[in-house]
Amino acid sequence: MHEWRADAVLVWLELVMHMSQYNKECAENIKSGKVLLGLSLGELEKCLNIENVLHRRKLWLGIEEFRNPACTVANMSAAGQLDHWWVCEQWLRDVGLTQYASRFREHLIDGRTLCSLTRKDLDRHLGMEGKKTHQDSALRGIELLRMLSFNTQRLDERRQMCQSCDADLLVWNNARLVQWAKSIDLKEYSSNLRDSGVHGALIVFDTTFTSDDMANALGIPVNKATVRRHLASEFDSLVKPARDSLMDELLPCITEDVGKKMTSLGPSFVRSAQRSRKSLRSSISRSIGRQLSRDSNFHGK
Repeated sequence: MHEWRADAVLVWLELVMHMSQYNKECAENIKSGKVLLGLSLGELEKCLNIENVLHRRKLWLGIEEFRNPACTVANMSAAGQLDHWWVCEQWLRDVGLTQYASRFREHLIDGRTLCSLTRKDLDRHLGMEGKKTHQDSALRGIELLRMLSFNTQRLDERRQMCQSCDADLLVWNNARLVQWAKSIDLKEYSSNLRDSGVHGALIVFDTTFTSDDMANALGIPVNKATVRRHLASEFDSLVKPARDSLMDELLPCITEDVGKKMTSLGPSFVRSAQRSRKSLRSSISRSIGRQLSRDSNFHGK
């Protein structure tokens, strides 16, 4: 971008950022990539007359990435390669929130902007006002993308691998949960999951999400006690391994440095620490639950 002329800036704005509505102001005020890179956020708003808060953030995040002279359209970040059409047509369907597609399209939410969204953004700008469960769903879906560094190819591969087996719940999309509900003889309730905001990452990350929450999402009446017990048994069998697996993924990263220090303290100390592994995993699980809760509260500020 440092070497771009005015026409290259316009091409980027229209074809990469999909923000052609600002072409006129851009042509009048932005005469090179260097000029664009030199603008402050306030100057950007004024030069392009951008009133939409999320449009302004989207453009700013795109410019921020291109401040690195090595960045080109061909080697943008994984999040930068995901345009607003992918977010609206694919991601919202995956997390079971397609009813918000028109609002996400209106605000041109691409991968970078998606990564930046807070609970306040969802509440104020994207139609989820007062809908905490849907906000939680979106934030957990974003958390999964962050965990995978927005590598959608890796995400798709993992989903393909568990399409015919009940494993790797973390990456299940809303449609896969509908399929699972049918497979455990709850076909008559399964369609209620569509657009419910329930997906695998929500269930795995949110340790407070229980079989009762799933029963409510499925629309199983409270007086159907035997059906709810059946669901609880199947749900626990599905969820516990997934949450344990998440801990196993995170534990090595957390304990690597500690492990080096433990080894220097002698074999008896190491054996004692190994016996405490289960307790440590439990503590980490609770800690992650609290951290995600704090993140949600922080997003709401």
